Amino acid sequence: MTVYRARVDGFVVGLSVCVVAALGSVMTVAMMAALRRPASPIASLGLVGAALAIAAILIFAWVYTPRAFRLDGGNLRIERPAGDVTIPLVTITEVVPLDVFLGLSWKAPPGGNSGLFGIYGTFYRRDIGKFQLYGRAASRAVLLETSGGKVVVTPEHREAFMADIVKETQR
Repeated sequence: MTVYRARVDGFVVGLSVCVVAALGSVMTVAMMAALRRPASPIASLGLVGAALAIAAILIFAWVYTPRAFRLDGGNLRIERPAGDVTIPLVTITEVVPLDVFLGLSWKAPPGGNSGLFGIYGTFYRRDIGKFQLYGRAASRAVLLETSGGKVVVTPEHREAFMADIVKETQR
């Protein structure tokens, strides 16, 4: 069993700080307005509802963010607080280093998250096509061609990760 932490880069950190600051400010203003002004109960509930919606966005973004990539028992496990994603190693047909910036890739249905705590979901790029991305970085990724489609991950120690995947898939 080998574990590679999800690599974090400046794009994700910077975007997360900006989004959390902006949403936190909106949430604070909404809560203060709901508590300070003698408004109708409906308006107060609306403001509290907006604050709760923002909190839910932050929580959901956090729990779906990949934390690590584990090679274990013939599988690649993408570890997330909301539940792991498992890719059987026998389905991987090619392992390619990916040196493109992924932070501005188009989301494809059903979509995903483009940088709040991580980058994950279904995306599309003209040079790659449609792919599933699981990471906390927008660069130095690994493209895994699988029988089920393309998967992109962003582990620390990319070269060692790729060597381990290739070694495991050749068994």
